Amino acid sequence: MKKILIWSYHFPPEGGPGVQRISKLIKNFPQDKYQIFVLTAKRRIKVFDQSLLDEISCKCQIIRVLDYYSYFLGDIKKWLSSLLIPDKSFLWAFSAYYKAKTLHKKHDFDLIISTSPPHSSHIFAIKLAMKYKIRSIIEFRDEWTSNSLFHKAKKQKKQIEIERNVLKNCDNIVTISETAKSNFIDKNIPAEKVHVIYNGYDEDDFTNLEISSNTNNDNILSFGYMGRLNTLHSPSSFFKGLNQLLDETDEIKINGKIIGDIENSKWVKNYPNLQDKIDFVGYMEHHSCLAEISQSDVLLLLSTNSNKTEVVTGKVFEYFRLKKPIFAVLSTKKELYNLLINYNNAYIAFDDDLDSIKNQLKLLYTNYRSNNLNRTVADDFVKTFDRKTLANSYLKIIERMR
Repeated sequence: MKKILIWSYHFPPEGGPGVQRISKLIKNFPQDKYQIFVLTAKRRIKVFDQSLLDEISCKCQIIRVLDYYSYFLGDIKKWLSSLLIPDKSFLWAFSAYYKAKTLHKKHDFDLIISTSPPHSSHIFAIKLAMKYKIRSIIEFRDEWTSNSLFHKAKKQKKQIEIERNVLKNCDNIVTISETAKSNFIDKNIPAEKVHVIYNGYDEDDFTNLEISSNTNNDNILSFGYMGRLNTLHSPSSFFKGLNQLLDETDEIKINGKIIGDIENSKWVKNYPNLQDKIDFVGYMEHHSCLAEISQSDVLLLLSTNSNKTEVVTGKVFEYFRLKKPIFAVLSTKKELYNLLINYNNAYIAFDDDLDSIKNQLKLLYTNYRSNNLNRTVADDFVKTFDRKTLANSYLKIIERMR
């Protein structure tokens, strides 16, 4: 039986999309072939989702190493953050390294899988792998120096050097999009060393889920969104276009629910027409969140400010599984655009073109009023992104590393 050490700073009972990728992977690893150990952080967390831990707690051994940084306050925390590169989790990764050495001496690991962000995890995971000649996979849920926001990072030349060393010394790289794969290959990484495994959906999360029929009963089109709003998932253009449209006509009636972080509400303060039309809800356990947005007529998807790469988030594939219409605001016609075209039930607009947003909203509402909102979604396309299928892709990489 192979022993695998998974090095993951974020882990249940912490909630959120960054946690789900690795927890769902563990859920779908065969227990008769692999013994899983998880090295993660013991720290202050804001968002809990016990359901994510419950479904994997019997499938892995969890070792939590204290993250002292998370307990610092105020100026001390700010000062430390200014010193640590590539990220504030460096001190935790350093401590985790010494714990990992002790664990390896006891369990003799066959493979290390480290997942980021935070990218400091890779630094020490590769250090451990090189010291003990353990095979390694490093996974990027978000890119490092090719990230669209890297221009804001401190000590960029040093980070580029550190990333180059990590990429050179690992055995395999897993990332979540073809765009990211191309960016790694451009760093002189052999193509056969880089693998794309998309995020996906867990069919179990959709068990007993009652999905609304999208029938026009009240002439009010409802949209749902789950996740945090930020620069790469900015609603600004969508809100601006919708606000202008409601100024121009009183025939369109739309409301929405945004679930994920109560602080999301700050994004709507400049749009008076939307104040009473959008409900902001804090984090919900994952299954409850899916149940809530499944009652929406249309699902909102935002992928903005993607100038270097593109983040194809987990919600994309959960939206696909719901088979509901998607209203997407994108930056460019890249990988996500092509996925949405293949999905065949998406209304696509662009964040630098308010007219496209307003025109697609008009089309969406017209189709809603005429009970013609849905388009056919192919089952075979959706099933491609089942997390069991994606876990099998991971297992093939592992088996080839013998």
